[in-house]
Amino acid sequence: MKQRRSSTRLTARSSAGNEQLPTEQEINVYGSLDEQSAVKNFLGKNLAQAEALFQQNSLRYGEDLMWMGPRAIRFYVRAYIQYLLSDEATTDPGAVSQFAALIQFWRESDPLLIPSLQPTLIAAIDRLLNREWPDEMTAGAYGNLPAKLRSLRDQLLQP
Repeated sequence: MKQRRSSTRLTARSSAGNEQLPTEQEINVYGSLDEQSAVKNFLGKNLAQAEALFQQNSLRYGEDLMWMGPRAIRFYVRAYIQYLLSDEATTDPGAVSQFAALIQFWRESDPLLIPSLQPTLIAAIDRLLNREWPDEMTAGAYGNLPAKLRSLRDQLLQP
């Protein structure tokens, strides 16, 4: 049974309602140029504002999630997931492909981050797998995205 988008959105926002926005130091941990770009794009943005960035250009702003510090990733990945689960993203195979790449990147580069994200990532993957997939998302330039997501889900469930 599919959940209504509005109830999912309400839950995501209420769970972050009392949470402070990530600071510049939490986004830019090492001072890299990539982190500085993430600060420029995300500093001071709440989840709704961040989701609007992903709607504008999911690949450009999604890449920032690779380079943020762990606390900022945990905060802003929720906005990215909200976008992925939205109607707008049903025709954005790049965003879904990038989500899979982000998970793989985090598993390899910062395995200590994964346990704190695991329930959120698995729930998002499950929701994505329950949707209807346009042909361009099951073959072509992005490969078979549902198969990639199933594989990542299995990997996340392994101890």
